[in-house]
Amino acid sequence: GSPAASTQTVAVGKDGLVFTPDTIHANTGDEIVFEFYPKNHAVVQADFNNPCNPSASGHGIFSGFVPSPAGRAVSNKTFTVKIEDDKKPIWLYCPQNNPKSHCASGMVAVINPPQYSPNTLSAFKVA
Repeated sequence: GSPAASTQTVAVGKDGLVFTPDTIHANTGDEIVFEFYPKNHAVVQADFNNPCNPSASGHGIFSGFVPSPAGRAVSNKTFTVKIEDDKKPIWLYCPQNNPKSHCASGMVAVINPPQYSPNTLSAFKVA
């Protein structure tokens, strides 16, 4: 049989303009729960070759912006992504542009990065 689904938590903005962790490995059926920290962040899916822009498919992940009070997460507002295919990487960024672009500042992440590919999180950050 297949392993039981698990849940992993990602902190959005807890440690500055970053996702913690920024690289997530998950199996099909697993859930990734995003917790939001101050001040106002979102999670958006991008294509590897077009970071800081929503996925061209039009069916990507978008949490909506989640404003948070100073110093703590919004306990009643999380965003959960269920992994449909653990062979497909999911590239993510924060689209907040106030007071500066969070994505351009390196606030990006990946779920299931390709193992043998130049498409790495580091390359995504540079792009």
